[in-house]
Amino acid sequence: MKSRWWAIAGILFGAVLAIVIAFKVDWRTFSDELRSILIAWLAATVFFSGIGLIARAARWRCIAGVRRGFFGGFWEATVIGVLGNNVLPARAGELAKIVLVQKLVALPMPVALLSAVYDRMLDVAVLIVAAAALISTQERTLPSGVTIS
Repeated sequence: MKSRWWAIAGILFGAVLAIVIAFKVDWRTFSDELRSILIAWLAATVFFSGIGLIARAARWRCIAGVRRGFFGGFWEATVIGVLGNNVLPARAGELAKIVLVQKLVALPMPVALLSAVYDRMLDVAVLIVAAAALISTQERTLPSGVTIS
């Protein structure tokens, strides 16, 4: 019963936000921007975002030590986590995905938590390597007029 009230509260909150936003949007500009979207780029974005989500769910499943089955649970938790990070403050989607995967896959909470932390650490490591690779290819000259004292 308690979850039903939370669902109703969430729907009402979403409806109020949608109404407020609808009155504040410049619909002419919005429609102009929609018409300017290149469908090929939109399709590529959707495709590669989906591939990225599948890869993240598969990677998390491997990190958690789940070898067979349960991909759906990791997929759902990953998607909910990304959605939560987009709409909730302080990356609360990360906590939501940990709780959800713990329930869907029946992982012990420490395994769910630590596997998610390790997954994030791998993301950071990849970003550091990518940044280092980009920085190493840049010119090492300073712009004119800039000196180091």
